[in-house]
Amino acid sequence: KHVLPTAVGQEARERFRTLGRATGPARDLDVYIIEWPTYTAGLDARVREALGPALDLLGRHRDEAQRNLVELLRAARADGWLARWQSWLDGPVTDPDQGRDQHRPLGDHVAARIRASHRRLVDHGRQIRPDSPAEALHDLRKDAKRLRYTLECFGSLLPDRRRDRFVKRLKALQSNLGEHQDAEVHVHHLRLVSHELHEDGAAPGTLVAIGQLAEQLDRRRHATRVEFAEQFGAFDSKATRRALRDMLDGIDG
Repeated sequence: KHVLPTAVGQEARERFRTLGRATGPARDLDVYIIEWPTYTAGLDARVREALGPALDLLGRHRDEAQRNLVELLRAARADGWLARWQSWLDGPVTDPDQGRDQHRPLGDHVAARIRASHRRLVDHGRQIRPDSPAEALHDLRKDAKRLRYTLECFGSLLPDRRRDRFVKRLKALQSNLGEHQDAEVHVHHLRLVSHELHEDGAAPGTLVAIGQLAEQLDRRRHATRVEFAEQFGAFDSKATRRALRDMLDGIDG
């Protein structure tokens, strides 16, 4: 914003948002299947065996999500917008509609974006209470991802050791938020699987086993929710703000 030409930025924003949404289901189901042994580890062997049809159905859902993603990527290439984006990146800047910050030093601009993203993350995190809806933590996770992406994208401007100290603190918070979101999504998906299997006449033992797994995942979700206050408190601290100042020292201008 305020750097890219309006038309270029708008198309990139819309197109990459569409791609991002398409990667979500495939990613969530990949994580579900990868984490399945961990999710089911505390269950009786007979319960784990009874869950076989649920895992098979999750695999079919994952394959379908992957096919949808591949089709979208092929359409994007056929439409040529990825090529147009790459061409714009590689070419000289000649667009008269370039944003108002086009001549602003990169270090100054990046530092301002990092500070603003950090401030947004902290402000939103402070508003979360024990009774806040799960969507509030999901939105906070997106705030953390935006900050992390900026740090990774422009990492070459930042001193490695100072950047690593700040990122380490951010990653701890992201890990908590990610575990909570995964558990939330996977409990919801398991209920959909249970309904689908019930409609298909699944054995009662499988449906009971799904209920037990859902309870276990819900306990996992609750545990990460309880841990959030501690993790956010560690991030919203003088040590983190000091690490941020040290990291950005010298790149402004």
